[in-house]
Amino acid sequence: MPPILTSRRLVYANSKWRAYADDLRGDGTTVDGYLVVEPMHAGPDMVTGVAVLGETDGRFALLHNHRHPLGQRSWEMVKGFIDAGENPADAARRELTEETGLACDPEDLVPLGSFTPEGATMAARGLLFLARRCRPSGRPDTAAAISGTVPDGSGPDEIEIGLGATTLFDLETVERMAGNSEIEDAATLIGIYRALAWLKRECRETTPNTSS
Repeated sequence: MPPILTSRRLVYANSKWRAYADDLRGDGTTVDGYLVVEPMHAGPDMVTGVAVLGETDGRFALLHNHRHPLGQRSWEMVKGFIDAGENPADAARRELTEETGLACDPEDLVPLGSFTPEGATMAARGLLFLARRCRPSGRPDTAAAISGTVPDGSGPDEIEIGLGATTLFDLETVERMAGNSEIEDAATLIGIYRALAWLKRECRETTPNTSS
């Protein structure tokens, strides 16, 4: 049986999150002050945000963000909150353009399912997308990213503190980075492996069967 919530105390809140200390009672055990973090605004099924892997000409867009709690940079997909009343697919395309300058047509956005960022503490769920056939939206840093001339750490920090530059990697490099822990972000790893599985299925379905 799941534990029984006996009391809940709000211990912190900001514009995006609330943190609670929950007291729980189980079969012969109790836990005081169990930390639960939940978003200020969540949709059905606790859906709070999106994560998007952009693709253009067979290369995949990753951001080299600085993460304050880790004290280091992290290769990540585009991620962001869904605004109140916003469709998740629209949020995915908006975040993609805001953070990378890449644009994607609605028909090229592939849903890759959901994920829970940290089920032990966070009452939240995210949706994953693959954005295919992306194109530059006209932002100067996007053109530089596509040409491979963006210096590390020169992302649009005015949009979000710590937001890093966009770099495009070929499929082989992304697989290597995921496999050797150059990419550690959980949502990004889940998104990459689901995108790879989708692309492999798409390749099989579109490749003519020449066997007799």
